[in-house]
Amino acid sequence: MNRDLSKIILTGHWLYDGSVELKVQITETNFEPGTGDFLDPEDIRNDQFGTYYDILQYSHEGKLVSQVQGLETLEEAKELAKNNCQSLTWSS
Repeated sequence: MNRDLSKIILTGHWLYDGSVELKVQITETNFEPGTGDFLDPEDIRNDQFGTYYDILQYSHEGKLVSQVQGLETLEEAKELAKNNCQSLTWSS
């Protein structure tokens, strides 16, 4: 199976320190990268294919500063994003 490029599912914004607006996105992909470490179990070591969700957080300059990969459901991704960015509101 080929790795597909991720597609944006949700875009939102939150206020850092109550005043700096930062962007958050949830993307959907068919790929979760493995660690490649031979000491890890096979399901962690090897790349996995399926439906996965990633959370991307950007700086005020629009640069990617944080990425959480391989979440199994959209609801899990939304909940984790909201927990990390408490004033988060989704715009799309």
